[in-house]
Amino acid sequence: MQTRTLAAEQQGDNKAKDDNNQSTSLNDSSSTNLRFFWDGGLLANTPLRQTVLAHRDYWLRVRKLENNIPRLKFGIINLHPAKQEYLPTDYDSVVDRKNDIIYHDRTEFDEFVAVLVSDYAMLAKSLIKLAEDNGASKEALEKILKEKTNAVFLATGKHGLYGDLLKGRVDVDFVARLERKNDSHTISNKTFDFSKTTIQQLIQDGYEETKEQMKQILADLKKELSDT
Repeated sequence: MQTRTLAAEQQGDNKAKDDNNQSTSLNDSSSTNLRFFWDGGLLANTPLRQTVLAHRDYWLRVRKLENNIPRLKFGIINLHPAKQEYLPTDYDSVVDRKNDIIYHDRTEFDEFVAVLVSDYAMLAKSLIKLAEDNGASKEALEKILKEKTNAVFLATGKHGLYGDLLKGRVDVDFVARLERKNDSHTISNKTFDFSKTTIQQLIQDGYEETKEQMKQILADLKKELSDT
């Protein structure tokens, strides 16, 4: 966890006073505020969901674009293997496997949710069009779309409207995942091995493994495109 100290702003509202009181209780200093930043590897690894939300917020709130937001394509390189072909047999290899489990990529569910939300938005828009084509009044549809959601939006901290769910739809249409192969000779502190030999070997292994995995990714993509 990283700790960064920021100069306190002289503000008169209660929130600023509360923040100042909290910071002084932590480090006995009335001139600074403490803000804590968690390591991204612990909080969100890899931050696919956060990237999708940031992409949506930029085009929807900054660029004021509610429809036809540019599609997202991702390439994710997982440095910590999700699977290992053998069981660790000593303490150091147990620690190494523990680190791989903690830090490996966990975005498959985030990708599924992002695509699912996009599908729901497309379905809702199709149903709205079907209702309009079959005589439903715009007033009746607007009444539904202006109802409040049960969910509280993270960006605002407030309940939104059903109509808000249809704005700023983001399509995540391609995710390429490359994963470093497990090395049976690895050690638990491999993250801090900056020796020349290790770095050269990692570069060469990464190059060879990427070529091999990209061939399979491109073959699967070609098959998927031919089937549609």
